[in-house]
Order: sequence, then C-alpha cells, then structure tokens
Amino acid sequence: MSDLKQKIHQFFQHYRRCFETQDAEEASQFFHFPASMYSAKGEREQFSKEEFLPIAEKLFQNYRALHVSQILGNLTNVTELNPATCIASLNWVVITGHGDDAFQLYSATTHYLICEEEDGYRIESVFVVDEPDRIREALEKL
Repeated sequence: MSDLKQKIHQFFQHYRRCFETQDAEEASQFFHFPASMYSAKGEREQFSKEEFLPIAEKLFQNYRALHVSQILGNLTNVTELNPATCIASLNWVVITGHGDDAFQLYSATTHYLICEEEDGYRIESVFVVDEPDRIREALEKL
C-alpha cells in the first residue's frame, strides 16, 4: 500500500468510528467547511458545519432504525490529483446484529475529494453514489 493510500486509509478508519458511535460533532471535524455534497443525480449542495450536523443526525436516525452495529470501510482507490489533493473511493459495508447473528444490511459506494491541510486531511466534497437507495431499500425491509 502506498504511503498516501495508507494515510487515507487511517483517516477513514477514524472517520468511520464517528459514524459507528453516531457522533456528529466529531464527524464534522473531518470536513473543511463549507463542503459540498453531490447526489447520485449530480446535484450539488454546499453545506456549513451547522448544516452538516442535522444531516448526520438524520443518517444516525436511520442507523438506529436499522440497528446498525458496525460500519466497515473498504478503501478501493486513491487518485492523487496534486501533492495536497486526492480522490478516495470507498465501499461502505453496514452491518446489523452481533456475533453469529450479524449480517450485512447493505454496501454503498462513496467518493471523496480530500485535501491535506496544516493539521491533517479534510473532506472537501462527498460524491454520493448509491447509499440513499441502499438505506431506503433496507428500511423498506423492516
């Protein structure tokens, strides 16, 4: 694994934990605000930290309804755009249950524009591919 890919992998391991513990404030620390989110349809929405927090809380409400117990992030690709910017692609695997009763609820792909700042990496943009559809499908099965 390249040095950049290893650093980005570590970054997303910490980011993932914020979503497992459902800590929106801590998750916000991984973003450079204002940040942008692109929907699967290509629509762009810019958001501040204050706007991010309720977005994250809504996602956490869905996680609670689905009884999410674990989130795994598989870093599938890192493309360096310049020495301080890269695009990272992740496949998120969302699990419910524990031990022998654990099973995968869904997996979803998301791309991120990551910039290196003085105090570490920050997410500038999120490119949502299919997670809203996967969440909706999982909720419909309840």
